[in-house]
Amino acid sequence: MFPVSIPMLLAIGMGPVAEGAWTKADDNMTAVFHQMSEGQLDNGMYTVPLMKRTSFERLRKHRFNALRMRRDEIRILFEANATSFVRMGRKAPIPAESYKLHLTDKQSEFTAPINIGGQEMQCIYDTGSAIVWVYSDLCHTKDCKRHSFRGSVFMTDEADGDFSPSKCGRFVQFGTGSLSGVLATDTISLAGLNLAGAGFGLIKHTDSNPVFQLDFDGICGISYKMEEQACLNEKGQEVQTSLLDNLLHSNLAHKTLTFSFDNDGGELIFGAPPPPDSIAIPVSRKFYWEAELADIEVNGESLFKLLGWDSNTKTSLVFDTGTSILTMPFDAFTQVHKMSSCEGRKAITYVMKDGHRLHVENWYETYGASCTPSIMDLDIQNQNLFILGQPFFSEYITTFDAGKEVIWVSKRA
Repeated sequence: MFPVSIPMLLAIGMGPVAEGAWTKADDNMTAVFHQMSEGQLDNGMYTVPLMKRTSFERLRKHRFNALRMRRDEIRILFEANATSFVRMGRKAPIPAESYKLHLTDKQSEFTAPINIGGQEMQCIYDTGSAIVWVYSDLCHTKDCKRHSFRGSVFMTDEADGDFSPSKCGRFVQFGTGSLSGVLATDTISLAGLNLAGAGFGLIKHTDSNPVFQLDFDGICGISYKMEEQACLNEKGQEVQTSLLDNLLHSNLAHKTLTFSFDNDGGELIFGAPPPPDSIAIPVSRKFYWEAELADIEVNGESLFKLLGWDSNTKTSLVFDTGTSILTMPFDAFTQVHKMSSCEGRKAITYVMKDGHRLHVENWYETYGASCTPSIMDLDIQNQNLFILGQPFFSEYITTFDAGKEVIWVSKRA
């Protein structure tokens, strides 16, 4: 058994978060917020603690083994020195239909509370998917037994309050695993920020992927709206499934969500201005939180040049808090493995179209004395999509600004 305690990041100072309230600790610790307790802050901001999941050690071991296995598969093909064999290692691309494709791998080590209709749960806050999905007692697979959103009660004549179900079914394919369920509406509360009539999904079935057996109650998707399929609840009201749209229409002074992670936990703040030293990266498409990518450098070498890509090659970088690793198309993945080394590890650098350079120092996964790059191949049909996951967010404070359509990033000390 692994330890079950959940260490939480302690507050440094007790003042409200405001412009200029971001600090870098004198002892060179990571950047932290002044206010860490859950609830409403001054100036219309709300904060929830990010907590390390009880299964994080098991998660890391599982993730490391998967990364190493994939690395070894590619190395065997390299050693065969046969390009055709290497191509055989490519996985089938994922179809790019907007209503099916969500990027979360559900192995994020961090969860935070969400309250739906008075029921509090721990969810993965995910900028790579668009809908809030929670396990419910409508689900009878073994993965759902530990989760108890009382969906069946509210489906009866006993229903009261703001809850209203619908008959709209949905199937969702994530980066790992899939689920299906029905949509409903209720009041969603994020640390006291109440979003009345917000849409969400009640999970009725999950596949056999082992990640569904881990300790979280749902996935809180906060990307841009990904589907246009109309749905009405039993009250005849439209189900607004995009939590981000609900935030845009809330009373937040800044239509932002800011993530600050550290090794033990961290914090998510709704409505905070970005740290003053942040750089602004414009959103290139309101689907994922994505921006235009010009190149990637490993050990000072241009990845795109080695791949034969030029300035006309369209590539995007997705900022995804729900993914635990870095992902890239297969051809890039195989090339980065050739360029990487656990000896004298150097940063991987993402060069944006606007010239900003994002360095990720700790992009190698270690377990015991073993090491492997924390990268995985993910091909999405007709797209050159690169995903920044937890290795990036562990080194940057990131503010997703829906009002200005910008991603603000600030490197930690």
